[in-house]
Amino acid sequence: MKFAKKIFMLCVMTAMICVPASAEDVTIDMSLLMFGSANLTVNVDGELSNALSGTYTPYDVVTVKAPNVTGKNFKYWTNVDGKIISYSNELTLTIYSNTVLNAVYGTGSATAQPVAEFLSVTRSGNHIMFNVMATAQSDITEYGIRYSTTKNTLDGLKGDDAVTAEKNSNSNTNWLFNVAVSDDITYYVTAYVKVGEQTYYSDVRAVALSD
Repeated sequence: MKFAKKIFMLCVMTAMICVPASAEDVTIDMSLLMFGSANLTVNVDGELSNALSGTYTPYDVVTVKAPNVTGKNFKYWTNVDGKIISYSNELTLTIYSNTVLNAVYGTGSATAQPVAEFLSVTRSGNHIMFNVMATAQSDITEYGIRYSTTKNTLDGLKGDDAVTAEKNSNSNTNWLFNVAVSDDITYYVTAYVKVGEQTYYSDVRAVALSD
């Protein structure tokens, strides 16, 4: 059954629109997508959680729940760069490559809002794979990435350049966006999520295959 799931995911990936990409402040993960293993590292309130961390076969679906911490409230999850990816204490995600999750706690409560962010950015051959997490407090109507080879600001990427999108009707989802790239070109990429008529964007990432 697990083998069949891998084949299905591969077929989906090869049918997706290929978009260009590149890197500046993005860590390119060299782990293979179809073979070997991928590590999920989970930190709880600044400390490594061996109970929640693990090694998986790429394309495994994993559910992680932030545990209770005495005297503190769970606030949100962040990725390896410290960017908020979800305000829900329970996450379900697909492990495509090495992934880091941080469960952040505090004495106050966080104001939840829709958010889209990169869980990982992985190089494989002449492609870069963007693993995007999108969450909201109501149904998501669309999420994905926007990119450009010339516009390096969020306002510039809000236009109609290049968009790779997925429709969705859930409040929590993630997807691997397959981006065909050239060695000598830098691409500027943002993740986004649309809830109703409102669109929310991540920071702009500069990503290059040669980095």
